[in-house]
Amino acid sequence: MNTPRNALVLGMGRSGLGAARLLLREGARVTVADAGNLPAGAAPLLDAGVDLRPGLRELPGEPFDLAVVSPGFAIDHPWLNELRRRGVPLVSELEFGWSRARSRVLAITGSLGKSTATLWAVEALRANGYTAAAAGNIGHSVCEWVASGATADWLVLEVSSFQLETCEAFRPDVALLLNIVPNHLDRHRDMDTYMRCKAKIFDLTTESSTCVLPVDQFSWMSRNSRGRGAWVMFGDEAAARWKYARHCILDGDDVVVPLHGSLFDNPVLGRNAAGVAAALTACGVSPAVLESSAATFRGLRHRQQPVGEWHGVRFINDSKASCLTAMLAAVQSVPGPVHLIASGICKESDVAFARDILASHRIHVYLIGQCAQVFHDAWSGTVPCQMCGTLDQAVAAAAAQAVPGDTVLLSPGCSSFDQYPNFEKRGDHFVELFERLRPAAAEIT
Repeated sequence: MNTPRNALVLGMGRSGLGAARLLLREGARVTVADAGNLPAGAAPLLDAGVDLRPGLRELPGEPFDLAVVSPGFAIDHPWLNELRRRGVPLVSELEFGWSRARSRVLAITGSLGKSTATLWAVEALRANGYTAAAAGNIGHSVCEWVASGATADWLVLEVSSFQLETCEAFRPDVALLLNIVPNHLDRHRDMDTYMRCKAKIFDLTTESSTCVLPVDQFSWMSRNSRGRGAWVMFGDEAAARWKYARHCILDGDDVVVPLHGSLFDNPVLGRNAAGVAAALTACGVSPAVLESSAATFRGLRHRQQPVGEWHGVRFINDSKASCLTAMLAAVQSVPGPVHLIASGICKESDVAFARDILASHRIHVYLIGQCAQVFHDAWSGTVPCQMCGTLDQAVAAAAAQAVPGDTVLLSPGCSSFDQYPNFEKRGDHFVELFERLRPAAAEIT
């Protein structure tokens, strides 16, 4: 992909400003357009000559020979349609940064577990002696990382459907699809469109590439992508080469990675771990390193994060779970009785589907936020549901009812924006409330 002379960047978030820095480094004239406000930290780009145009209602009228698209712009956004009408080539920020990276690339996508998989992959690659970095939908944007001048043997990219949507040439060396469940349908409209976005991760793979995917997605993906790499399947079915079973990961019939006592030693995370192990093996990571890195991996803050124990009750912060499928995955990964704190702003229009899975566990639900009544109406006839309103009240109620061996799990299944600016603040508040319990217990005794 040649350097444009006059480039337009859509979006002033991290991805857009990273693309502007990379284009500027290559000598392009750069205009950045956004309907929102000028972000903090933009002054250096202004000083360097980037034309930043916030608060726009219409696209700039100048002729551009390339437009770099941030993931916040849907494929049918009016600005993208207008650029197509003008004949301006469009490129995803992910793809533009990838085209400049001088590293082998492991790309990871899926509906659930991408961040955990990405960070474990980076740790394992480093433990195996490679230099490795994470970018994409986690940490730095791809353009931001490349523009910094950083290099690595392996660049591990967490890739979202939003980023893949406008990709046309993206071709990772190893591509991993963890899973597909309904998500982001407010943007993609239906599951077929969503799955076609995900399929783009395999679309241009070559014979030297490796494509790792769940066995139950193989038929659809092989029909709907043009990938020519080696297809490696994982899952629960007999046809899968890589499996989670009996507290370990199997390659065929051989135990490759014992998982006993690790974060991944449950059917939900274990299945994803089998896919990551297959992908890392394709990257050259040894079985010994897979085992040691899985044993020492501590996971992400706000993603099934163990917070601590109080009077024999475990507290787990899974605030990052912003859809019901993620919430159900968290519930299924917790042994024993669960005191689930849920609700917020729900993405799904039908919440009743969660009822049967919740009913199969010893569970008590404490409801907070905007959609609490919706969840109560759908679930209360099947599992105990308590209207709490706020996280403070939910933690207090759960702590009062839990007994040793139980788990208090914050896994809302909803976005946080009704009560918190982001899921991080929601999770931090949960941790703070847990910390308050311990001094209270000391005062009582």
